[in-house]
Amino acid sequence: MESIEEVVWKFAKGSVSIKEIEEAEKKLNVIFPDQLKRLYQTRNGGGPRPNHMETLFGREVRLRYFLPIGETYKDNLVEVNKKMKKLLPDNYLAVANDDFGNYFCMDLKMSGSFRLFFWDHESKELDMVKITYTKRLKQIVQN
Repeated sequence: MESIEEVVWKFAKGSVSIKEIEEAEKKLNVIFPDQLKRLYQTRNGGGPRPNHMETLFGREVRLRYFLPIGETYKDNLVEVNKKMKKLLPDNYLAVANDDFGNYFCMDLKMSGSFRLFFWDHESKELDMVKITYTKRLKQIVQN
């Protein structure tokens, strides 16, 4: 049985209002899952520690931070997704990054889901992050 480590959030840029979240949704023409909205309301641009996880194909990856909402931030959620629109499959939204140019994405077709997928910028392939990590993030966001 896997032990649940305490998660500490680093580099969060404060909170984001519902209005700011709705503006980002409108610019991207998407609706964020409720858990993602709660994450932005409390930990905008933050990175969880521990941040290591494994994909279903057995690849070890590390999440650097969730892309912040706000035009003043470099590599913010809206700008990154505008750049990535032609690279990511339809209905995928880049929500976080790693240190190597890769992104963690959510499939917006999976309504209400907080499942993360790892997108490799070299192979352009998606690999689902194991449920144990995404379940832990979901629980943290709900608290």
